[in-house]
Amino acid sequence: RTRSQVRTTNIDSEEVHSEQDNNMEQLTTNINTLSFMLTIDKEHQHLQEMFAAESDGK
Repeated sequence: RTRSQVRTTNIDSEEVHSEQDNNMEQLTTNINTLSFMLTIDKEHQHLQEMFAAESDGK
């Protein structure tokens, strides 16, 4: 391979790495958002159960 081909390959691999980093960041963000939503959902469900129990008791 010529020197310019080697240089091009290096740039390509750098681009791939930075794209992979971006993808990982996006995934992490999505996972955090999902687990946050899940937590909120569980809390909401718990509140609804408490309200239901209270209105049953009356």
